[in-house]
Amino acid sequence: MAEDDENIDKTEESDDKGIFIDLKTDFGFKKTFHDNEEAVISFLNAVMSKKRKERKERIESITFLSVEITGDKEEDRHAIVDVYCRTNTEEYFIVEMQFARPMNFINRLAVYILRAGGMQVPRRGVKQGGDGEKMVPWHYEMKAIYVIAITNFPMFTSKSAKYKNIVVDRLCLISSITKNIASDIINILFVDLTRFNKTPAELKTTLDYWLYTFKYAKTLTECPKEIKDDFFKNLYDNILRTNKLNPKEMQEYRESLKQNRDLSIFTDYSRMEGIALGKAEGKAEVVLSLAENGFPAESIALFTKLSVEQVRTILRNKKMKTNSASTE
Repeated sequence: MAEDDENIDKTEESDDKGIFIDLKTDFGFKKTFHDNEEAVISFLNAVMSKKRKERKERIESITFLSVEITGDKEEDRHAIVDVYCRTNTEEYFIVEMQFARPMNFINRLAVYILRAGGMQVPRRGVKQGGDGEKMVPWHYEMKAIYVIAITNFPMFTSKSAKYKNIVVDRLCLISSITKNIASDIINILFVDLTRFNKTPAELKTTLDYWLYTFKYAKTLTECPKEIKDDFFKNLYDNILRTNKLNPKEMQEYRESLKQNRDLSIFTDYSRMEGIALGKAEGKAEVVLSLAENGFPAESIALFTKLSVEQVRTILRNKKMKTNSASTE
């Protein structure tokens, strides 16, 4: 097992001791960020703080866009993301929380960028104002697109100690010869929670506050006194407290916690059985293997990013082939 694998959050075993919602669950993430402009702006500025400091820019406002990113044609496959918005700096941000590593993860993030980029392409050129509008050629001018993936697992490993505590890693177009950035348009940022190990006394920046909240909120019985920011005090007191959830929300949260527990089991199982997602021959093999070990279709769908119906179709086809073989 790689050193980074050993750093995966051990607090997952104590779900029920804290009084706050786990932001790493689908419910907790949406509860915090869905249509919450203040929370999204705070998080984006925190993750982008180094780049923003260099350019002396700050995100002041955002426009939420549809989380369903489609292709050029109606029949094209849709991609559903957690947060998709355009900022006052005219950049596009897609944010996603990923509790366990799914199949072809980087490919999926690349699809998000391709779809978001395709939506910037004008259909028939660009209109030019003045008397008698006319269409002028489009010269591939595009606004920057950032996909931010918050992960509860290490994306990349390194034996170098200097990278051990670097939480935010950026993928972009870079020259393999000069190491210069070729374009700022395409960006994937990984926020690796397994690399964040600060204590409350070490929290200094807004990014520290967010990372600590993501990783440890569900284990706490009060907002850490070291977090003095009013936004985070309100977040803990009015949004994250489980005793403020109504019965329907509480049920949804419990289901979300169960899904994360299943994902943890999937990860351990796939590692043990040698069917790690990057090595599996195909999703059908993973579906069948998990089903044979008692995992329900809903949880398999969550892990493989297939729909529940697709999972059930694979299982039905397997059953039909088995029945057919037994009657021959």
